[in-house]
Amino acid sequence: MSRTKGRPDKTSLPKGKMDAKAQVLAPDLEAIRRFIVQMIARGAIAEMIAAVLALLQRMRDLDTELMTKIAAASRKRPPSETLHRLQLELPLMFGTAANDASGAEKGGAETELEGPPEPPPPPAPIPAVPEIPVKKRRRHSHGRPNFPGDLLRVPGASSRVSDADRICPTCKRLTKTLGFKTTEKLTVRPCEFVVEQELRETCACGRRHAYIVSAPKPDEVVPRGLLGNELLVQALVDHYDDGVPWERMDRNARQQGVPLSANTLASSVGALIDRFEPVVEHIKERALASSFTALDATSMKVLDVTHPVGIRTGALWLIEGDHQYAYFVFARTAEAQHIDDLLRGRTLASVMCDGSATNNEVERGLRRWVLDRKTWLFVGHDASARRAADALTLLTTCRKMGLDPRRYLRETLAKLLAGEKDPVALAPETLARALAAERAATSAKASDSAAA
Repeated sequence: MSRTKGRPDKTSLPKGKMDAKAQVLAPDLEAIRRFIVQMIARGAIAEMIAAVLALLQRMRDLDTELMTKIAAASRKRPPSETLHRLQLELPLMFGTAANDASGAEKGGAETELEGPPEPPPPPAPIPAVPEIPVKKRRRHSHGRPNFPGDLLRVPGASSRVSDADRICPTCKRLTKTLGFKTTEKLTVRPCEFVVEQELRETCACGRRHAYIVSAPKPDEVVPRGLLGNELLVQALVDHYDDGVPWERMDRNARQQGVPLSANTLASSVGALIDRFEPVVEHIKERALASSFTALDATSMKVLDVTHPVGIRTGALWLIEGDHQYAYFVFARTAEAQHIDDLLRGRTLASVMCDGSATNNEVERGLRRWVLDRKTWLFVGHDASARRAADALTLLTTCRKMGLDPRRYLRETLAKLLAGEKDPVALAPETLARALAAERAATSAKASDSAAA
Protein backbone atom coordinates (compact mmCIF):
# COMPACT_ATOMS: atom_id res chain seq x y z
CA MET A 1 0.00 0.00 0.00
CA SER A 2 1.36 3.41 -0.91
CA ARG A 3 1.96 5.95 1.79
CA THR A 4 0.91 9.60 1.71
CA LYS A 5 3.83 11.79 0.74
CA GLY A 6 5.02 14.27 3.33
CA ARG A 7 3.73 12.32 6.33
CA PRO A 8 6.12 10.53 8.65
CA ASP A 9 6.02 6.78 8.79
CA LYS A 10 4.37 5.87 12.09
CA THR A 11 5.76 2.38 11.92
CA SER A 12 9.30 3.80 12.06
CA LEU A 13 8.78 5.66 15.37
CA PRO A 14 10.17 4.19 18.62
CA LYS A 15 8.14 1.24 19.84
CA GLY A 16 8.16 -0.70 23.08
CA LYS A 17 6.14 -2.01 25.92
CA MET A 18 6.42 1.29 27.87
CA ASP A 19 3.57 3.79 27.84
CA ALA A 20 3.84 7.19 26.20
CA LYS A 21 5.07 8.99 29.36
CA ALA A 22 7.76 6.39 29.97
CA GLN A 23 8.83 6.59 26.35
CA VAL A 24 9.29 10.33 26.63
CA LEU A 25 11.23 10.11 29.94
CA ALA A 26 13.42 7.24 28.68
CA PRO A 27 13.35 7.31 24.82
CA ASP A 28 15.03 4.65 22.68
CA LEU A 29 17.99 6.54 21.24
CA GLU A 30 18.62 3.92 18.55
CA ALA A 31 15.03 4.19 17.30
CA ILE A 32 15.29 7.97 17.29
CA ARG A 33 18.50 7.74 15.23
CA ARG A 34 16.84 5.46 12.67
CA PHE A 35 13.88 7.84 12.50
CA ILE A 36 16.12 10.82 11.81
CA VAL A 37 18.07 8.90 9.12
CA GLN A 38 14.86 7.88 7.38
CA MET A 39 13.48 11.41 7.46
CA ILE A 40 16.71 12.83 6.00
CA ALA A 41 16.73 10.15 3.28
CA ARG A 42 13.18 11.09 2.30
CA GLY A 43 13.98 14.80 2.40
CA ALA A 44 11.33 15.51 5.07
CA ILE A 45 13.47 17.89 7.08
CA ALA A 46 10.56 20.07 8.25
CA GLU A 47 8.61 17.05 9.56
CA MET A 48 11.73 15.76 11.35
CA ILE A 49 12.30 19.11 13.09
CA ALA A 50 8.63 19.29 14.11
CA ALA A 51 8.78 15.79 15.57
CA VAL A 52 11.96 16.53 17.56
CA LEU A 53 10.50 19.79 18.89
CA ALA A 54 7.33 17.97 19.93
CA LEU A 55 9.44 15.43 21.82
CA LEU A 56 11.42 18.16 23.60
CA GLN A 57 8.24 20.05 24.52
CA ARG A 58 6.68 16.90 25.95
CA MET A 59 9.80 16.21 28.01
CA ARG A 60 9.72 19.81 29.34
CA ASP A 61 6.05 19.47 30.35
CA LEU A 62 6.70 16.21 32.17
CA ASP A 63 9.73 17.68 33.93
CA THR A 64 7.69 20.68 35.09
CA GLU A 65 4.95 18.38 36.38
CA LEU A 66 7.50 16.28 38.26
CA MET A 67 9.12 19.32 39.90
CA THR A 68 5.71 20.62 40.95
CA LYS A 69 4.88 17.33 42.66
CA ILE A 70 8.22 17.27 44.46
CA ALA A 71 7.72 20.84 45.71
CA ALA A 72 4.20 20.06 46.88
CA ALA A 73 5.39 16.98 48.74
CA SER A 74 8.16 18.87 50.58
CA ARG A 75 6.04 21.90 51.47
CA LYS A 76 5.23 22.27 55.15
CA ARG A 77 1.52 22.12 55.92
CA PRO A 78 -0.49 22.85 59.07
CA PRO A 79 -1.37 19.77 61.15
CA SER A 80 -4.43 17.92 59.91
CA GLU A 81 -7.43 18.13 62.23
CA THR A 82 -8.70 14.78 60.94
CA LEU A 83 -5.41 13.08 61.71
CA HIS A 84 -5.39 14.66 65.19
CA ARG A 85 -8.91 13.34 65.85
CA LEU A 86 -7.92 9.84 64.73
CA GLN A 87 -4.90 9.91 66.99
CA LEU A 88 -7.15 10.68 69.94
CA GLU A 89 -9.34 7.67 69.05
CA LEU A 90 -6.40 5.24 68.75
CA PRO A 91 -6.30 4.31 72.48
CA LEU A 92 -9.96 3.15 72.21
CA MET A 93 -9.19 0.95 69.19
CA PHE A 94 -6.73 -1.19 71.13
CA GLY A 95 -8.98 -1.91 74.10
CA THR A 96 -9.80 -5.57 74.94
CA ALA A 97 -13.29 -6.57 73.75
CA ALA A 98 -15.86 -8.00 76.17
CA ASN A 99 -16.18 -11.27 74.24
CA ASP A 100 -12.45 -11.83 73.83
CA ALA A 101 -11.49 -15.39 74.73
CA SER A 102 -7.84 -14.56 75.25
CA GLY A 103 -8.38 -14.44 78.98
CA ALA A 104 -8.99 -18.20 79.15
CA GLU A 105 -6.50 -20.38 80.85
CA LYS A 106 -3.70 -21.75 78.71
CA GLY A 107 -4.31 -25.33 77.54
CA GLY A 108 -8.07 -25.16 78.24
CA ALA A 109 -10.89 -25.64 75.73
CA GLU A 110 -12.39 -22.72 73.87
CA THR A 111 -15.23 -21.10 75.73
CA GLU A 112 -18.52 -21.09 73.88
CA LEU A 113 -20.48 -17.86 73.91
CA GLU A 114 -24.15 -17.92 74.64
CA GLY A 115 -26.37 -15.18 73.37
CA PRO A 116 -25.29 -11.91 71.90
CA PRO A 117 -21.98 -10.42 72.99
CA GLU A 118 -22.04 -7.91 75.78
CA PRO A 119 -21.41 -4.34 74.79
CA PRO A 120 -17.95 -3.02 75.58
CA PRO A 121 -17.62 -1.08 78.80
CA PRO A 122 -17.66 2.67 78.46
CA PRO A 123 -14.23 4.26 78.30
CA ALA A 124 -12.83 5.62 81.48
CA PRO A 125 -13.37 9.36 81.83
CA ILE A 126 -10.38 11.39 80.89
CA PRO A 127 -9.21 13.40 83.92
CA ALA A 128 -9.58 17.10 83.48
CA VAL A 129 -6.33 18.88 82.86
CA PRO A 130 -5.98 21.85 85.21
CA GLU A 131 -5.93 25.08 83.35
CA ILE A 132 -2.54 26.73 83.53
CA PRO A 133 -2.87 30.46 84.00
CA VAL A 134 -1.21 32.40 81.25
CA LYS A 135 1.29 34.80 82.67
CA LYS A 136 0.76 38.21 81.26
CA ARG A 137 3.78 39.80 79.76
CA ARG A 138 4.95 42.64 81.92
CA ARG A 139 5.32 45.82 80.05
CA HIS A 140 8.45 47.82 80.56
CA SER A 141 7.87 51.02 82.45
CA HIS A 142 9.43 54.04 80.89
CA GLY A 143 8.96 56.38 83.83
CA ARG A 144 11.50 57.63 86.34
CA PRO A 145 13.36 54.78 88.08
CA ASN A 146 13.45 54.36 91.83
CA PHE A 147 16.96 54.79 93.19
CA PRO A 148 18.28 52.31 95.79
CA GLY A 149 17.51 53.25 99.35
CA ASP A 150 21.10 52.82 100.54
CA LEU A 151 22.37 55.65 98.33
CA LEU A 152 23.31 58.76 100.25
CA ARG A 153 20.73 61.56 99.98
CA VAL A 154 22.18 65.07 100.05
CA PRO A 155 20.32 68.39 99.85
CA GLY A 156 20.22 70.00 96.43
CA ALA A 157 18.80 73.20 95.01
CA SER A 158 15.76 74.66 96.76
CA SER A 159 13.07 76.66 94.96
CA ARG A 160 10.64 78.87 96.83
CA VAL A 161 7.47 80.63 95.79
CA SER A 162 7.95 84.32 94.92
CA ASP A 163 6.52 87.05 97.14
CA ALA A 164 3.97 88.08 94.52
CA ASP A 165 2.60 84.55 94.13
CA ARG A 166 2.30 84.09 97.89
CA ILE A 167 -0.72 86.49 97.95
CA CYS A 168 -4.08 84.79 97.44
CA PRO A 169 -5.80 86.46 94.44
CA THR A 170 -9.25 86.11 96.08
CA CYS A 171 -8.81 87.27 99.67
CA LYS A 172 -5.50 89.09 99.21
CA ARG A 173 -4.06 87.37 102.24
CA LEU A 174 -0.58 85.83 102.64
CA THR A 175 -0.54 82.06 102.08
CA LYS A 176 1.13 79.53 104.39
CA THR A 177 3.71 76.92 103.43
CA LEU A 178 2.22 73.42 103.22
CA GLY A 179 5.45 71.58 102.40
CA PHE A 180 7.95 70.88 99.65
CA LYS A 181 7.77 68.59 96.65
CA THR A 182 10.92 66.48 96.48
CA THR A 183 12.44 65.47 93.17
CA GLU A 184 15.41 63.11 93.16
CA LYS A 185 18.23 63.30 90.61
CA LEU A 186 21.22 61.02 90.39
CA THR A 187 24.58 62.79 90.40
CA VAL A 188 28.18 62.05 91.31
CA ARG A 189 30.85 63.74 93.36
CA PRO A 190 34.11 64.38 91.55
CA CYS A 191 37.22 62.48 92.60
CA GLU A 192 38.75 64.14 95.63
CA PHE A 193 42.35 63.63 96.66
CA VAL A 194 43.10 63.85 100.38
CA VAL A 195 46.30 63.61 102.40
CA GLU A 196 46.14 60.89 105.01
CA GLN A 197 48.19 61.61 108.13
CA GLU A 198 49.43 58.60 110.07
CA LEU A 199 50.31 59.14 113.71
CA ARG A 200 52.96 57.15 115.59
CA GLU A 201 53.40 57.74 119.26
CA THR A 202 56.86 58.69 120.59
CA CYS A 203 57.76 58.41 124.30
CA ALA A 204 60.80 59.69 126.22
CA CYS A 205 62.06 59.35 129.78
CA GLY A 206 61.03 62.25 132.03
CA ARG A 207 64.18 62.08 134.15
CA ARG A 208 66.56 63.30 131.49
CA HIS A 209 67.62 59.80 130.55
CA ALA A 210 68.51 59.32 126.90
CA TYR A 211 65.63 56.95 126.25
CA ILE A 212 63.22 57.68 123.41
CA VAL A 213 60.93 55.08 121.88
CA SER A 214 58.44 55.29 118.99
CA ALA A 215 55.63 52.98 117.93
CA PRO A 216 56.60 50.62 115.10
CA LYS A 217 55.55 51.64 111.65
CA PRO A 218 52.87 49.37 110.20
CA ASP A 219 53.59 47.26 107.15
CA GLU A 220 53.17 49.08 103.84
CA VAL A 221 52.75 48.05 100.23
CA VAL A 222 55.84 50.09 99.33
CA PRO A 223 58.24 50.82 102.20
CA ARG A 224 58.22 54.57 102.79
CA GLY A 225 55.82 54.84 99.88
CA LEU A 226 54.11 58.04 98.87
CA LEU A 227 50.71 56.61 97.86
CA GLY A 228 48.04 55.24 100.16
CA ASN A 229 46.39 51.84 99.99
CA GLU A 230 42.99 53.06 98.79
CA LEU A 231 44.53 55.02 95.94
CA LEU A 232 46.47 51.94 94.83
CA VAL A 233 43.38 49.73 94.94
CA GLN A 234 41.35 52.20 92.89
CA ALA A 235 44.18 52.64 90.37
CA LEU A 236 44.60 48.87 89.97
CA VAL A 237 40.93 48.34 89.13
CA ASP A 238 40.76 51.43 86.90
CA HIS A 239 43.79 50.34 84.89
CA TYR A 240 43.28 46.58 84.47
CA ASP A 241 39.48 46.44 84.63
CA ASP A 242 38.49 49.69 82.91
CA GLY A 243 41.53 50.27 80.68
CA VAL A 244 42.48 53.71 82.08
CA PRO A 245 46.17 54.43 81.24
CA TRP A 246 48.59 55.58 83.91
CA GLU A 247 49.23 58.81 82.00
CA ARG A 248 45.55 59.73 82.09
CA MET A 249 45.46 59.26 85.86
CA ASP A 250 48.55 61.46 86.06
CA ARG A 251 46.89 64.13 83.94
CA ASN A 252 43.63 64.10 85.92
CA ALA A 253 45.53 64.47 89.19
CA ARG A 254 47.65 67.35 87.94
CA GLN A 255 44.52 69.17 86.79
CA GLN A 256 43.56 69.26 90.48
CA GLY A 257 47.04 70.40 91.50
CA VAL A 258 48.16 66.99 92.82
CA PRO A 259 51.73 65.94 91.90
CA LEU A 260 51.01 62.32 90.95
CA SER A 261 53.59 60.72 88.65
CA ALA A 262 52.54 57.96 86.22
CA ASN A 263 55.77 56.04 86.83
CA THR A 264 55.33 56.18 90.61
CA LEU A 265 51.72 55.04 90.31
CA ALA A 266 52.56 52.15 87.97
CA SER A 267 55.44 50.86 90.12
CA SER A 268 53.38 51.12 93.32
CA VAL A 269 50.45 49.21 91.79
CA GLY A 270 52.95 46.58 90.63
CA ALA A 271 54.14 46.17 94.21
CA LEU A 272 50.50 45.82 95.30
CA ILE A 273 49.96 43.02 92.77
CA ASP A 274 53.05 41.21 94.07
CA ARG A 275 51.50 41.17 97.54
CA PHE A 276 48.66 39.00 96.19
CA GLU A 277 50.97 36.28 94.85
CA PRO A 278 49.74 33.67 97.40
CA VAL A 279 46.16 34.29 96.29
CA VAL A 280 47.09 33.97 92.60
CA GLU A 281 48.83 30.64 93.30
CA HIS A 282 45.74 29.45 95.18
CA ILE A 283 43.50 30.34 92.23
CA LYS A 284 45.90 28.59 89.86
CA GLU A 285 45.80 25.32 91.82
CA ARG A 286 42.04 25.40 92.16
CA ALA A 287 41.56 26.09 88.46
CA LEU A 288 43.84 23.24 87.38
CA ALA A 289 42.27 20.83 89.90
CA SER A 290 38.70 21.58 88.77
CA SER A 291 36.41 18.94 87.31
CA PHE A 292 35.78 21.18 84.29
CA THR A 293 38.56 23.22 82.69
CA ALA A 294 38.47 25.54 79.68
CA LEU A 295 41.38 27.42 78.17
CA ASP A 296 42.24 29.77 75.32
CA ALA A 297 44.86 32.41 74.50
CA THR A 298 45.30 35.80 72.86
CA SER A 299 48.29 37.90 71.93
CA MET A 300 50.16 40.29 74.25
CA LYS A 301 52.79 42.68 72.89
CA VAL A 302 55.82 43.43 75.06
CA LEU A 303 58.59 45.97 74.54
CA ASP A 304 61.90 44.22 73.84
CA VAL A 305 65.06 46.13 72.84
CA THR A 306 66.65 42.91 71.59
CA HIS A 307 63.88 42.27 69.08
CA PRO A 308 64.43 43.53 65.51
CA VAL A 309 61.28 45.68 65.58
CA GLY A 310 61.49 46.53 69.29
CA ILE A 311 58.24 44.73 70.19
CA ARG A 312 57.85 41.01 70.87
CA THR A 313 54.50 39.25 70.62
CA GLY A 314 53.77 36.97 73.55
CA ALA A 315 50.64 35.12 74.59
CA LEU A 316 48.14 35.58 77.40
CA TRP A 317 46.51 32.28 78.37
CA LEU A 318 43.28 32.02 80.35
CA ILE A 319 42.49 28.81 82.23
CA GLU A 320 39.04 28.66 83.82
CA GLY A 321 37.95 26.03 86.31
CA ASP A 322 34.44 25.04 87.38
CA HIS A 323 33.09 28.40 86.12
CA GLN A 324 34.50 30.06 89.28
CA TYR A 325 38.26 30.38 88.96
CA ALA A 326 40.05 32.30 86.19
CA TYR A 327 43.83 31.97 86.03
CA PHE A 328 45.74 34.14 83.54
CA VAL A 329 49.32 33.24 82.67
CA PHE A 330 51.79 35.10 80.44
CA ALA A 331 54.00 33.27 77.92
CA ARG A 332 57.00 34.95 76.30
CA THR A 333 56.09 33.57 72.88
CA ALA A 334 52.95 32.28 71.20
CA GLU A 335 54.28 28.72 71.06
CA ALA A 336 52.37 25.95 72.79
CA GLN A 337 55.49 24.81 74.66
CA HIS A 338 54.78 27.23 77.51
CA ILE A 339 51.32 25.86 78.23
CA ASP A 340 52.68 22.31 77.87
CA ASP A 341 55.25 23.03 80.58
CA LEU A 342 52.50 24.40 82.83
CA LEU A 343 50.29 21.33 82.40
CA ARG A 344 53.06 18.71 82.47
CA GLY A 345 52.49 16.18 85.23
CA ARG A 346 48.87 17.23 85.78
CA THR A 347 45.72 15.28 84.96
CA LEU A 348 42.75 17.39 83.92
CA ALA A 349 39.30 15.86 84.31
CA SER A 350 37.47 17.59 81.44
CA VAL A 351 39.03 20.14 79.11
CA MET A 352 37.45 22.48 76.57
CA CYS A 353 39.73 24.48 74.32
CA ASP A 354 39.45 26.60 71.21
CA GLY A 355 37.70 24.73 68.42
CA SER A 356 35.29 22.88 70.73
CA ALA A 357 31.53 23.09 70.50
CA THR A 358 31.41 26.29 72.53
CA ASN A 359 34.11 28.13 74.39
CA ASN A 360 32.27 31.41 74.85
CA GLU A 361 32.97 31.73 78.58
CA VAL A 362 36.72 31.86 78.04
CA GLU A 363 36.28 34.13 75.02
CA ARG A 364 34.34 36.58 77.19
CA GLY A 365 37.06 36.41 79.84
CA LEU A 366 39.71 37.39 77.28
CA ARG A 367 37.51 40.04 75.70
CA ARG A 368 38.20 42.60 78.43
CA TRP A 369 41.95 42.39 77.84
CA VAL A 370 41.50 42.49 74.06
CA LEU A 371 39.51 45.70 74.35
CA ASP A 372 41.82 47.30 76.93
CA ARG A 373 45.02 46.62 75.00
CA LYS A 374 43.80 48.97 72.30
CA THR A 375 44.33 51.74 74.83
CA TRP A 376 47.96 51.11 75.82
CA LEU A 377 49.00 48.93 72.81
CA PHE A 378 51.77 47.06 74.72
CA VAL A 379 53.31 46.41 78.15
CA GLY A 380 56.72 47.63 79.19
CA HIS A 381 58.52 44.37 80.04
CA ASP A 382 57.97 40.75 80.99
CA ALA A 383 57.52 41.55 84.67
CA SER A 384 54.76 44.01 83.79
CA ALA A 385 53.11 41.38 81.59
CA ARG A 386 53.22 38.87 84.45
CA ARG A 387 51.69 41.43 86.81
CA ALA A 388 48.94 42.18 84.29
CA ALA A 389 48.10 38.47 84.18
CA ASP A 390 47.96 38.30 87.99
CA ALA A 391 45.74 41.38 88.18
CA LEU A 392 43.34 39.92 85.62
CA THR A 393 43.31 36.68 87.61
CA LEU A 394 42.14 38.50 90.73
CA LEU A 395 39.60 40.74 89.02
CA THR A 396 38.03 38.07 86.80
CA THR A 397 37.74 35.55 89.64
CA CYS A 398 36.03 38.17 91.80
CA ARG A 399 33.47 38.88 89.09
CA LYS A 400 32.77 35.16 88.62
CA MET A 401 32.08 34.82 92.35
CA GLY A 402 29.87 37.91 92.47
CA LEU A 403 32.32 40.02 94.47
CA ASP A 404 33.10 43.70 94.14
CA PRO A 405 36.79 43.69 93.13
CA ARG A 406 37.50 46.91 95.01
CA ARG A 407 36.01 45.61 98.24
CA TYR A 408 37.87 42.31 97.97
CA LEU A 409 41.21 43.97 97.27
CA ARG A 410 40.70 46.48 100.07
CA GLU A 411 39.79 43.92 102.74
CA THR A 412 42.32 41.31 101.64
CA LEU A 413 45.13 43.88 101.50
CA ALA A 414 44.38 44.80 105.10
CA LYS A 415 44.72 41.12 106.06
CA LEU A 416 48.00 40.81 104.17
CA LEU A 417 49.47 43.88 105.85
CA ALA A 418 48.31 42.51 109.21
CA GLY A 419 50.41 39.36 108.64
CA GLU A 420 47.85 36.85 107.37
CA LYS A 421 49.60 34.00 105.49
CA ASP A 422 46.84 31.39 105.00
CA PRO A 423 45.81 31.35 101.30
CA VAL A 424 42.38 29.96 102.16
CA ALA A 425 41.67 32.90 104.49
CA LEU A 426 42.76 35.27 101.72
CA ALA A 427 40.90 33.49 98.89
CA PRO A 428 37.94 35.18 97.15
CA GLU A 429 35.59 32.27 97.88
CA THR A 430 36.10 32.82 101.63
CA LEU A 431 34.86 36.39 101.39
CA ALA A 432 32.03 35.29 99.07
CA ARG A 433 30.79 32.73 101.62
CA ALA A 434 31.04 35.27 104.45
CA LEU A 435 29.01 37.84 102.53
CA ALA A 436 26.41 35.20 101.58
CA ALA A 437 26.02 34.20 105.22
CA GLU A 438 25.71 37.86 106.20
CA ARG A 439 22.99 38.45 103.61
CA ALA A 440 21.12 35.32 104.74
CA ALA A 441 21.22 36.47 108.37
CA THR A 442 19.99 39.92 107.42
CA SER A 443 17.16 38.46 105.36
CA ALA A 444 16.12 36.13 108.17
CA LYS A 445 16.16 39.00 110.64
CA ALA A 446 14.01 41.11 108.32
CA SER A 447 11.53 38.23 107.92
CA ASP A 448 11.26 37.78 111.69
CA SER A 449 10.68 41.49 112.13
CA ALA A 450 7.96 41.47 109.49
CA ALA A 451 6.28 38.45 111.09
CA ALA A 452 6.35 40.08 114.51
